[in-house]
Amino acid sequence: MFRGVTALARLSFYGTISRIAPRSGAIVPSPGGGGIGRGKVFFWEVSMRFVSITALLLVLAVIPLTAEAGKKGSSRAAGTGSVSEQEVLHDLEQTLDLWRDGRYDEVANRSSGGKDSNETISKKLASAPRKPACCWEKIQNAQVSLKSDRTAVVHARLGFESSVPGTQFVTKGIGMKKEHGVWTISRSDLLSLADFSGRRKVYRYIPVQTK
Repeated sequence: MFRGVTALARLSFYGTISRIAPRSGAIVPSPGGGGIGRGKVFFWEVSMRFVSITALLLVLAVIPLTAEAGKKGSSRAAGTGSVSEQEVLHDLEQTLDLWRDGRYDEVANRSSGGKDSNETISKKLASAPRKPACCWEKIQNAQVSLKSDRTAVVHARLGFESSVPGTQFVTKGIGMKKEHGVWTISRSDLLSLADFSGRRKVYRYIPVQTK
């Protein structure tokens, strides 16, 4: 790019001389020639015009580079936020999968807050009347609200299975906190999901049974 600016400035320089030289009767060398101009050429005026044109071309060349750098910086910032939201959802889904598989100790280790110990949390989950549903019914319409670099809230529609046929759905905000590189679930929200009281709206999906 700067080579192109230099070439344009050089052409402008010779073009300026070509316009000024006839007024003085001077002979001016061409850009590729080796001759030496004779007579008086208004070198001061030529030099000032050359400097002005070069400065203008340099400014025009720098502006697009600055704008491009700003766009890249904004893209990186936006990308960072997106990655953080994906990490929150990924860790929440892993916790729900562990719960569904009956690995309650690991779920307790991925929870935070409250006064209950990991052992107490594990026992409550083991005796809970329901567990997370599988596949597409597990979590739907998830939206992550990042409160800080270590706290977030996930608003989602969660599916649960119990002894009653069909899938129960509940829409809830789940508190998440990042500890030791993992987004942990709030224990109060975890126990609320495990011991769902029915005070919130429950949507039951009953699969069609073919005869």
